[in-house]
Amino acid sequence: MCRIICRIIFLPFKLLSYILGKLFGFIPPIKKNMSGLEFESYIQLLLKKLGYKKVHLTNIQDYGIDILAYKKKKLYGFQCKFYSSHVGVSSVQQVVGASKYYECDCLVVVTNNTFTTQAKTLATSNDVELWDGEYLNKLRRYANGKSLFRRKEKGVFNHPYLEILTQLLDEPLINVESIQKYMKVSDDKADYLLDDFEFLDLVSEADAYGMREKLYQNKEELIEILKRRNN
Repeated sequence: MCRIICRIIFLPFKLLSYILGKLFGFIPPIKKNMSGLEFESYIQLLLKKLGYKKVHLTNIQDYGIDILAYKKKKLYGFQCKFYSSHVGVSSVQQVVGASKYYECDCLVVVTNNTFTTQAKTLATSNDVELWDGEYLNKLRRYANGKSLFRRKEKGVFNHPYLEILTQLLDEPLINVESIQKYMKVSDDKADYLLDDFEFLDLVSEADAYGMREKLYQNKEELIEILKRRNN
């Protein structure tokens, strides 16, 4: 009963996240103080952005699987664990035990943290995928790259970062202040953009002073990199 009430309470926030995600293609980083239900909803949204179909949360008695989703005609069962410590073998055991009930083709345990060595060993022997926090962050960046604004129209290449990255061509080195010179964004958003540029192989890692080198020399080279990462 408590879980049903929580889902009703969080429904408006879930709808807002969905709308913003559709409009801007932006999934924020995982919060440090998420509840278990919020984490499940977060993964549900991420899976939809990654192309999974019929993504839905299971009932209160989930039998060890929190989310069911289809991809390439295969049914995936996801066990979500928002932990402050390593995830152990019990989570793998739960999802394996639930697979027969739901008749899943593929099983995944997802966490914001990491997995113990024992959990990894058991997962390997049972064909269970493990998505840790680092991998989730990579998936989030990939999903964000699938924005509605990233598409080709009438031969024109559009990308949400193209304008700002073109403006940065005039900067010898870039940092948070460089971003804010051309965009009115917070320090956190500027940091996020720089990290995303690094993920796209457009800038180097930050040095001790927070400065980064551009890995593209002109607009043509920039577009070529963005096109290559967009495929």
